[in-house]
Amino acid sequence: MNIDKGRMYRVSAVAEMLDVSLSTVYRAVESGDLPVLRFGKAMRVPGQALANWLDKRITVASAQGGEA
Repeated sequence: MNIDKGRMYRVSAVAEMLDVSLSTVYRAVESGDLPVLRFGKAMRVPGQALANWLDKRITVASAQGGEA
């Protein structure tokens, strides 16, 4: 997956890229795990924030997988 760290992504685009539901992305936003910029009702996910969030998820998944 190629994430342009200088780009802003719609929540729906993030969900589609990751093949997850919109609810999954919104939960990450609401929990504060995935930072967004808000413009009125619109939300955009900065590419850098998305890349960082994914890196953190991969690290967590790898750590959990090694303990089993």
